[in-house]
Amino acid sequence: MTGDLAHGYIVERLIGLFEEHGATIEANRNGSDAPDILVTGGDAFDAEHTYVEVESSTLTKPAHIISKVERAIHRPYKLVFAVPADGYDGNPVRRLDSIFTDPPFANRIENGLHRMYVKREALTAGMFSEEAVLIPAGCGNPEWVYDPDFETVACRAGGEEQFELAASDLTDIIETDDVPAHYEYHRASGEYIVKSADGVETYDSKEALQEEYTQVYEPILPRKFDSPAGRRTLSELEYLIVADNEVYRRPFPQPVPFEETV
Repeated sequence: MTGDLAHGYIVERLIGLFEEHGATIEANRNGSDAPDILVTGGDAFDAEHTYVEVESSTLTKPAHIISKVERAIHRPYKLVFAVPADGYDGNPVRRLDSIFTDPPFANRIENGLHRMYVKREALTAGMFSEEAVLIPAGCGNPEWVYDPDFETVACRAGGEEQFELAASDLTDIIETDDVPAHYEYHRASGEYIVKSADGVETYDSKEALQEEYTQVYEPILPRKFDSPAGRRTLSELEYLIVADNEVYRRPFPQPVPFEETV
């Protein structure tokens, strides 16, 4: 069982389980930007409100999973991830652990530098954050490196640093002078206007633009989760592992049947 089928099956199974324990349920069945299940009351969890996020095919998308943590941090709700027992080569919990620990919210650490996960949103610059950041095409896919000692982030491609920013810039305004190039799309003319140190260039299609430039996407800054709300969310984080005949629960040292924990 994979993909949407597994997701829908897990959602419906957990709704039944939580209702048996006296909870009120709000389920997101339309794919909107809301938790899969909001659990209120009952004795299933030690919280008045709990976000339950079901991850099946998305276990290969760490940025997607991290976005669920970002959403939960902004509300005083407990966060629970539910995964199929056979997901991610039969070890979905290890996959989640790899995202949230050692190092948390970073792909890996090399020489003290954190290789950062990347969001699906474009990195933008300018006073109104409307201009998407670009690097020259042909130098490889962009990747981000965070230096926690100097609080800087560097965008690299092809083994070369393309530009560097203060980590604080990612939560503030990025100046257009601090990036190699940036563009804005003019709807009226259908043109892409690129500005760089070399001047202004105009492209009549996105395909033409992509022949010369590569778009840069926003990195996930690990330290943004190092806040009282972030630490609370992570300290209370739980996993539910859904098998054919049982639902198991972590963060106990070993998964145990859900019913033995309530």
